[in-house]
Amino acid sequence: MESWWAFALAALLTTSILIVPGLLACCAARVRPLTAALASVPVTMTIIALSAHGAATVGLKWGLIPVAAGTLITCLLVLPLRFLNRNRPIMPWRASSVFSWKTLACASAVGAIIHSLRLAAAWKTPIAISQTYDAPFHLNLIGAMVRSGDASFLHVDLTAIESPHGFYPAVFHEICALVVGMANLPVPLVVNALTVSLTAIVWPVTMGLATACMTRSWMIGTAASLLSFCLSQMPVQLIWYGVLYPNLLGYCLIPSLLALVWLALWRGDGRRTDAWVLGLFALPGLAVAHTSALFTFAVLAFPFVIIGIPRASITALHGRKKPLQIGAGLISIALTIGLYLAVNELSMRFPTIRTLRTAGVGWNAMGGPLGGLARALSLTAGNESYRDSNGLPFVLGILVLIGMVVALRRLITVPLVLAHALSITVYVLAWTMQYPQRPYFVGMWYSDIVRISSIIGITAVPLLAIGTLTVASALVKVIGSWRKLEPRGAVVTTIIVTGIVALMGQFSSMVTRAYDEIGYVYAFDTDHPESEGLLSRDEYRLLERIEQEVPAKDVIIGNPWNGSVFAPAIADRKFVFPHVAKSADYDGLFVAQNLGDPQQREAVCSIIEKRRIRYVLDFGDDYLWHGDVYDKSEQFPAVTDMYDKSVAEVIDQEGDAKLLKITECDQP
Repeated sequence: MESWWAFALAALLTTSILIVPGLLACCAARVRPLTAALASVPVTMTIIALSAHGAATVGLKWGLIPVAAGTLITCLLVLPLRFLNRNRPIMPWRASSVFSWKTLACASAVGAIIHSLRLAAAWKTPIAISQTYDAPFHLNLIGAMVRSGDASFLHVDLTAIESPHGFYPAVFHEICALVVGMANLPVPLVVNALTVSLTAIVWPVTMGLATACMTRSWMIGTAASLLSFCLSQMPVQLIWYGVLYPNLLGYCLIPSLLALVWLALWRGDGRRTDAWVLGLFALPGLAVAHTSALFTFAVLAFPFVIIGIPRASITALHGRKKPLQIGAGLISIALTIGLYLAVNELSMRFPTIRTLRTAGVGWNAMGGPLGGLARALSLTAGNESYRDSNGLPFVLGILVLIGMVVALRRLITVPLVLAHALSITVYVLAWTMQYPQRPYFVGMWYSDIVRISSIIGITAVPLLAIGTLTVASALVKVIGSWRKLEPRGAVVTTIIVTGIVALMGQFSSMVTRAYDEIGYVYAFDTDHPESEGLLSRDEYRLLERIEQEVPAKDVIIGNPWNGSVFAPAIADRKFVFPHVAKSADYDGLFVAQNLGDPQQREAVCSIIEKRRIRYVLDFGDDYLWHGDVYDKSEQFPAVTDMYDKSVAEVIDQEGDAKLLKITECDQP
């Protein structure tokens, strides 16, 4: 099923799964519409994660039943919220006769349509596969979940021969496995459909709602929705780079969670309790979406907390003596800083986090602080050189700076400025800091500069909206000084200015280059110089037929540096090396290096019989990156370019891609 109609069905299913469980929980709690809109997807992440692990614990196959059970339990848990804070007054927003949630939805739809069309043009086919280092792991993990029925985030180890174990942030994979199992759709198609659901629906809508919430203005929220695709750093960058599906999911959740923090600390009505409960409930889901996303959220939430808690404390003591209010504010600041320091220290007690923040692994520094700061302020972070841009990102960067200045004039928007300053700081640290201090500060993002640059794309959008509307307002005043401008004319002028900025961003050199990168990275044309290599169209066609040619209990071997590594995801069959990463499967490596060697025949055949390794996928030397510089791709010589018919016979072939059945061990 490779049609765009099947893709539309998959997108509908993934979108429904993202929204419905959390929305039902919000309805059970009878929270207000804005809070429900912000909390639904983050709450769903926790429901999905806990339901998947719960199903595995009780031996239930992953599917709709565990999700329904998890949703029901969550609804019962949040039910007491129905009876709390229902009669508190609602603080009014800035009045507007034009802008509302409807205009925000329309702006989101416009941006989503343009983004979806550009994605479709880049992919060319709904089954396009990211030809990157991490892609086989992600797709094969989904295939393994569907095949085993176990989607627990604590049972993730593709290299385990007996039973999987270990933690991995797997909510993205759990949602895909759910849809694949429900609709029997190809794994690559469902992965792409969930990517569209996240980037074309969740991202612009939640960014607009979060901005509207934190600025108390539907006009600014509408502008943020329309401008949410103007920056290459987020969300387009995470579609081609890596490929980082869990990061993409986690980062798409952050605007909503920041808005829930704002509601929890800054509101004076019943939304405060709702936001506290739902926000805390969503945090485990964010952690299982991606751990670095939780860390990112903690960093970006610091300004909201450090300002919001003292403000809430002083507000609670309204009418009391000033020294008491000031003392409460100072104590709350000290407690907040202490809490963050305690969490920082506690994080070092987790072995995985401690390794990330102490080991000399990851990406190196790139340059000095001025270069990093220039890239961050000009919104060219993540690109190889800001000199490669056509100047439009600089214009957007100026608008963000204008937005920062304007936002500093209102206390409720000051945290937006400080959060953006923090994202720039983290990026500059990643750009400049050397070992051994480097991993401690940026190791949670694997010290990866490109991955960190996407954080700037989260914090810049609200400020870009504020800056754009400030310029539009100034233009309205200038026009009004020349001639009388009716209110409708002012609105039209504002919409035109915002639309022009949105188009500037959408078709700037960096965003265009990001979509081009998607086209190169997802291309089946492995001979193209811009292609990453790995999987060709002929190889994909052969993999599609393997399910009918290889028994379900048999295992396939091949060189994981070519397209055969996708066998678990596309062919739904076990593969000895399901990831490009270095394998600890020494028996499998022994077979891949010695199959056909007469001196090792007895040992090879013993492993083959024990592991039921019956078939070989020989896709030749069409390797990832066109070959590894350290010759890792050459460590599987016995299953690459096989010609000896006494060892294995070809049973199917598509172009140069071959499926062979091992015959060497059939001989007496």
